[in-house]
Amino acid sequence: TLEHDHKVVLMSEHVYDAYRDSRHGPREVIRSRRETADFYTDLGIDPIPVDFSQDYVEIQGLRFIGLTHPDALRHYHFAFAGSRMHEGRDIYELYVAPRNGLHATVVGRVAVLDSVYALVDVEVKPARHVEYHTDVKQWQVWYRQQFAEVDSFWLPTGLLAEGPIHVDPDGAGSGPAEFRHMALVQHHVVNQPLPAEPYAHSRRLTVDEESVFRDDLFLLGRDIVTLMPAEAVALDRLARERLTLREALPATGSAQAPRVIAVTTPDGERPQFVWPLVWGAEPWLGFNRVDGYAAGAGYAGEFGSASAGVRIAKSTGDNGTRFAARFTKRVSRRASTTLSLSRESVPQQASRMYPLALNSVTSRLGYRDYFDYMWRWQGRVRVNVERSKIRMGAGLRLESHQSSERSLKRAWPFSGTFRFNPPVHDDIWGILEASVAMGDDWQPFRMGPTHRAETRMEYATGFDGPPYWRYEVWLDTYVKTFLRVRPRSMGLSVRAVGIRTHGTLPVQGLVAVDGTVGPVAGLGSLRSLRTERYLGHHAVGWYWEHDFRTVLWEAVGLRALADRSTGVTLGGAHAKVWPGTGGLHHEMTVGLTEVMGSPFRLDLTRRLDVPGWFVSVGLSKMF
Repeated sequence: TLEHDHKVVLMSEHVYDAYRDSRHGPREVIRSRRETADFYTDLGIDPIPVDFSQDYVEIQGLRFIGLTHPDALRHYHFAFAGSRMHEGRDIYELYVAPRNGLHATVVGRVAVLDSVYALVDVEVKPARHVEYHTDVKQWQVWYRQQFAEVDSFWLPTGLLAEGPIHVDPDGAGSGPAEFRHMALVQHHVVNQPLPAEPYAHSRRLTVDEESVFRDDLFLLGRDIVTLMPAEAVALDRLARERLTLREALPATGSAQAPRVIAVTTPDGERPQFVWPLVWGAEPWLGFNRVDGYAAGAGYAGEFGSASAGVRIAKSTGDNGTRFAARFTKRVSRRASTTLSLSRESVPQQASRMYPLALNSVTSRLGYRDYFDYMWRWQGRVRVNVERSKIRMGAGLRLESHQSSERSLKRAWPFSGTFRFNPPVHDDIWGILEASVAMGDDWQPFRMGPTHRAETRMEYATGFDGPPYWRYEVWLDTYVKTFLRVRPRSMGLSVRAVGIRTHGTLPVQGLVAVDGTVGPVAGLGSLRSLRTERYLGHHAVGWYWEHDFRTVLWEAVGLRALADRSTGVTLGGAHAKVWPGTGGLHHEMTVGLTEVMGSPFRLDLTRRLDVPGWFVSVGLSKMF
């Protein structure tokens, strides 16, 4: 049963035969089924009750170390909590807690029978350190299970699992729910021949379609877990409504994307970092060698199916005004149209890796200003269509570009003059754009498993300049490698980029491959290219990183580092921009992630094509 806002929104009941074989494992065959919807499968909910007497327990795609695992004492602390008598035998109550955060484990209470050391009952929930798939926002479920003796075996007789959950499969925008799973296990028979059919294939769960079609087990009222009054009433109502996932579990404010002021990303996607709202407004601060200091604020509001935002800022460099305005209209459930207008100083070659706020901090602290700038007026119209995790968009931009040679001096204590901005091709440009993205949202600083593919196309023509084409492909993937039973297994992250252009490019149309911004870098940048970028007409890049987690510290006995989740990574970056930048750029990196439990990482990079050592910092996780 699932409830949302104290209202039952889904009910699912199964009757099945369960088989257990010491060599071939478990099998279940569904004999009867009735349910008001089946979107519980999208939430990763398994109708088969878990068995906490097993060495490994499957919960939400993770393999938890069982309480009776041969190595349980290596993974759990057991503390005496009391004892009681049952039919003349002692039963010991034990508190159980994880020894460390290296494996998926549970916390709670167990009861063990004296001399036999069999589980009598269990009351546990997943430990706080367990990290699920990114779709799982919350899983605070308590599991209560009882066992009974059957021919010298102690076997489960039922399960009650209940608690708040929040799973958002494929970014569907689903909200939280109250989860309740009650199971009754009966008619145990042991040491008997098993039927061959369930073991004729590797699938654990199969369906006896003929038995389900007859549905006689429910019609006869046999083997049914008694419904609560609210569930019995809801069963008829839900059978008529046939709710979808979004209708049953609508997204709440906490589950929706953060509100974005004005035009913050070139493709309309949600940025990884946003300014916090202050009194309903979003502050905006910046520093560069054209604006000097720029400060302002933005405000956004919603009006039915439409939203609008505006941002205004003033600069100290020329006392000028920068502004951006946006209007978005949702024309259907999956489609929206956005109109925007802006005037501001912008990088000549935009970066998908680094936000302007990061460059403002590093350039103010004494590092080179990472970008070159120009003035830009921009009017834009774009249509976005989203279906599950596929996002498509197309639009038209009209832009006026003007050179800006202004170069301010830094103020005390990092005094000095910035370099001048190179001139751009001053012109009015019409730009046709289109993009298709699949998978997860774009994350410049990857902080977890990411699977994403994106392609972009632009056609630009100036009033007095030749046209050009630009094509981009961005790929992100993640593969689990070793120790998959852990809540955070070892894994390989890969990011690949390919950009191709045709035609005569103006300076502001050149392709850029990112280095570091000051000492800061991320996967997708060259850590040995210090506060600099490669510019050219075409580019390819392949960036990879294998996260060994805490295995090294465990092997050498440094438990303090392992318990604080400080990990070790090995990675590399290989990129080329042509024409004009020479051969292939090669580098290898060894890094420490979540240094002493902090969100930060520290990396040491060796450049191979032009030997040298470099140190950089970054983020391993959100604050």
